[in-house]
Amino acid sequence: MSLSIQVVTAIFKVGALVLVCPTTKLGRLVTLLQAMVTSKGSSAGGAKHGRMSLLPKQVAPAVYTQSWVTLGKICLADDKLAKFCIPLFVQELEVTDSSAVRNNIMVAMTDFCVRYTALVDGGIAKLTKSLGDSCELIRRQAFILLARLLQRDYVKWKGMLFHRFLLALVDESEKIRQLVDFLFGSVLKTKAPLLAYNSFVEAIFILNDCHLHASHIEALQTSEAERHLFSLRGNNEAICLKRMHIYVSLLKQMQPEHLLATSAKLCAEILASAADGLLDLDDFASQCVLQDALQILACKEIQIQGNRAAGGVAENMELEEESGAAAFAASKGRVVTQVAKKNLVQNAIPIFIELKRLLQSKNSHLTGCLMDCLRMILKEYKREIDEILVADKQL
Repeated sequence: MSLSIQVVTAIFKVGALVLVCPTTKLGRLVTLLQAMVTSKGSSAGGAKHGRMSLLPKQVAPAVYTQSWVTLGKICLADDKLAKFCIPLFVQELEVTDSSAVRNNIMVAMTDFCVRYTALVDGGIAKLTKSLGDSCELIRRQAFILLARLLQRDYVKWKGMLFHRFLLALVDESEKIRQLVDFLFGSVLKTKAPLLAYNSFVEAIFILNDCHLHASHIEALQTSEAERHLFSLRGNNEAICLKRMHIYVSLLKQMQPEHLLATSAKLCAEILASAADGLLDLDDFASQCVLQDALQILACKEIQIQGNRAAGGVAENMELEEESGAAAFAASKGRVVTQVAKKNLVQNAIPIFIELKRLLQSKNSHLTGCLMDCLRMILKEYKREIDEILVADKQL
């Protein structure tokens, strides 16, 4: 047996011993392990503290990889050591080229999230970066482990974490896509039913790597490399289809009243901002944001059933005696439909008219997209079209 294999075996046994008997006194062995994990670079401070003298000039990759695992196990048993070492785990996760080391550190840090929640809180952003790792195994492991933490409330569904999970919906791996479809379709509806609605507009800006919107301060705090890693910037067909798949997946989580509110938010925060000049239409990312908003407003998943559907419900109520819950749902549907029509006439159409004039003055290619969107929206209001478009006969 080679020396490196013997060392790996010994290090593994130390980690197993600590898990069985956490009070084991390891003494200088902990210092040796710290020296091993810091020997690959000076950023962790190994050379500065003289620990390099304990080791050969180059630690074998297998020894180096196993050292992180065992050090993680020791940290779970020693909170003082954990407080010192957790920043080293976070730092190495970001800089290492070894997929095995990244995987081991990620697993250790998810355990730290349970044992030392407050200490790891500042490193969650680096941990979630594993969701965009080049290695499929690490992406899948990261998704499963983070999903467990989310379900147990050790990590919260909010901000950056949620937006990075969205990319898994269009991951190259079919296994990962199946996992995330289950998470969003089942767990998310129960655990955080309003998350898709509350984060929807912000997701459009972040997926397009557009940071001209005042509310997206958290995204600006990440590095440019990370923003590109977790965005789907571009207007080629494949990228646009991926973004639309994400949007549709979120829309499917929403109740009718949330779909209505989302339509209003898209008009107020994106279309109106573009019409008022707050969203710079000379900027490529802003153009993509506006195009996405128009395509979302035109898609069937966001449409509230119109007059024909409401009429059908009324006829069914006359023909059949419905239960109280069904009657309430039907009544709620009619109210949402009426509010949708009122919002369209009073708020959305004036914004569409103003935006159409602006796009035409710029000879923008988005004019056609806007007209397609308006055509799809007005399909449900054929009988009221004169009333709706009274402000602009030409339109």
